[in-house]
Amino acid sequence: MKFDRNTVIGFSLLAVLFIFYFVYNSKLQTAARAEQAKQDSIAKAMQPKVDSAALRLNALKADSQLNVTKAGMFQQAANGQEQLVFAENSVFKVAFTNKGGQPKYVELKNFKNAETQQPVRLAAADFNKISYAINTSANQSSQTADLFFSNGKVEQGPSGAQLVSFELKGGDSAQSNTYITHQYIIYPDTYKIDLNISLTQPGQLLTQGNLNLLWQYEAHQQEADIEFEKQNTQVGYMEDGSFDYHTIGKTNIVEFNKSVEWVGSVRQRFFNTFLIAKNKFAGERWSGVCPKATAILFRSQLPI
Repeated sequence: MKFDRNTVIGFSLLAVLFIFYFVYNSKLQTAARAEQAKQDSIAKAMQPKVDSAALRLNALKADSQLNVTKAGMFQQAANGQEQLVFAENSVFKVAFTNKGGQPKYVELKNFKNAETQQPVRLAAADFNKISYAINTSANQSSQTADLFFSNGKVEQGPSGAQLVSFELKGGDSAQSNTYITHQYIIYPDTYKIDLNISLTQPGQLLTQGNLNLLWQYEAHQQEADIEFEKQNTQVGYMEDGSFDYHTIGKTNIVEFNKSVEWVGSVRQRFFNTFLIAKNKFAGERWSGVCPKATAILFRSQLPI
């Protein structure tokens, strides 16, 4: 195909016009984007600043109100200040908290953590709890671990034992005879701690007369090799008179179909923590995970 001079000039002019159009349009779009960004920046600057501290405070208030609602007759125990009381014998020191009337941590006097060279502490994370649900009103229930007990005190018991007790009392005058007592007994020269739970109105406080126990335990690194420790962390238990165990890194859920005498929460090679029922648990399950720390969750029932 042959083009004459005028045709070539025409195509050349069209090409120049297209180039000019695209350059001009690009500049317009760039200017428009810059103007939009400027307007967005001005609008953002004009918006009221979010008070993160106020948001956190509002969230805390909402949680506090929810706790009060769930606490029912124990509303005076829904919020409070955590206080610790201590008891000890020759082999360990245990801190108890009024929040839930339960152990806060156990410090072993004769063993040191491989990393910190401080005495080994067991059950020392916020995840840990020993708790059970109580009926607080006609349509509400709460976990004891979420309520603040009172009268935390340490007394001398028989044969050198120490008695640690906490009390949770209904605040309504009509329910003034409804209260719960947790009593712990620390014996001399032994790692055993007894827990006695007393309820004045078990038929009212417990659904179907069963104390549905929740035990959460988190074990942190105690030895120098964390990977070896995780691989060898196990849960042992005595079910219907037969002993068995599972490594948490391999099995993370176990269902109990028969009564359980005791559960050895976490065996960290050298350290063991046990939960023992004098009259056996009506076993349900434990579940565990094995991240940086090992955590176990055990749910069961104790008939009252």
